[in-house]
Amino acid sequence: MKKYLGFIFGLIVTGLFFSACNNDAIDDLQGVYGDMLICHSNEATVQPTTKLGKGIKSLNVDIKDAQGNDVTVNFGSSEWILPSATYEVSNKVANKTCVVKVNGEAMQSGGLDVTIYGGVYYFSGLFTNQAGKRVKLDYHGNLTFEVGVDDPEASGYTLTIAPTQIVDWSTGAPVVVNPNATKYIISIKNPAGQPAAHLEAVNANQLGNTDLAGEYTIQGNASEPWLMGNGYAFPQYNAIGGSYFVDEAGVAQYITAGKIIISTAKDAEGQDLFSFEGADLETQSGVDGAAGKGSFKIKFAAIAK
Repeated sequence: MKKYLGFIFGLIVTGLFFSACNNDAIDDLQGVYGDMLICHSNEATVQPTTKLGKGIKSLNVDIKDAQGNDVTVNFGSSEWILPSATYEVSNKVANKTCVVKVNGEAMQSGGLDVTIYGGVYYFSGLFTNQAGKRVKLDYHGNLTFEVGVDDPEASGYTLTIAPTQIVDWSTGAPVVVNPNATKYIISIKNPAGQPAAHLEAVNANQLGNTDLAGEYTIQGNASEPWLMGNGYAFPQYNAIGGSYFVDEAGVAQYITAGKIIISTAKDAEGQDLFSFEGADLETQSGVDGAAGKGSFKIKFAAIAK
């Protein structure tokens, strides 16, 4: 048995030895070999990053080797700094794909592995052009990418804003409480078209949608600017209404106290986007009226069309 084990071990060691020798031989090669162009380099320039939309960027790197070959790679990434990943060669930059050109010629297929070790980038790629010629790329070196700011983009949430007079019905007849203020009913739906929040913000008359941005305090019978009508939930009495948000479990949480912040931004096309945030809010469950605490955040909702 020992004899056979020794024989097998010898084969393994021999195989590893020849494998290492072959890899070293390949790694030392540079230039054109048959149908393969081999590019080794530690010289690269990071070009300006291009925003593509939906949070995707094109991170652009120009690599040159000692033989004068020029390899340009446009990496698709959701991050501003190129992350470790395998990028598939494509004719269009998208997340985790790359567009590769070698001496100006676009590669048609292949892949490129990016790893980072000790702050140094290592690229290992194998590409094929339209004629079937292969290109092997090996690069290692430092790359510095500029960190920018993503343009706000619609999240899929939508909202409507309906101005209405502030009316007191307690006497049995409608009475306008404050003719100098308006209640703006903000109804928000999630990307699936289901209710996500209902907010009753009070502010000055005849405001534009973006003029509603600011901080509102939840209050019962709200009738002054920068207040927001409270929510209430007493299912046993069939009394439910006012401001609420839907939690992660899909339960409407009616807001009894706290502050809500409304903010606005514009996307790249100039469309107004609205964000809503409330932290450490006091709530009542729309299911059983139970008191609790809750928070919510809705980003970049667009006016429903």
